[in-house]
Amino acid sequence: MALVSQSYESGIFDGSATEIPAYDATTQRVFVTNANDDSVDVIDLSNPAVPVKIGSFSFANIDGEAYSPNSVASKNGIVAVALQADTVYETGIVAFYAAAADLAGGAVAPVATVEAGYL
Repeated sequence: MALVSQSYESGIFDGSATEIPAYDATTQRVFVTNANDDSVDVIDLSNPAVPVKIGSFSFANIDGEAYSPNSVASKNGIVAVALQADTVYETGIVAFYAAAADLAGGAVAPVATVEAGYL
């Protein structure tokens, strides 16, 4: 068991910027919900002494709808994000992403989505 002696700060205090983390061992990445800008931040922990934000997943336009992250989980190279609709009258979804997705090109599309009901 390794002790991580460093930390990552989003730079936003008291604004729901960093909420729920999920670690993916296959990519050594942490996925963290960021309610401040409706995204999931991706932190590279390949060097635990220097955690680095390498990008984020945005949910502004999935199938023409905008969503906000509610929760995140990761296992075996797949990241699942529970997304609530922007209005309470619409159902949410779970969007699935490849944990090793290339984030350099901007927006990353989910590999699949499923309806999740009202979140």
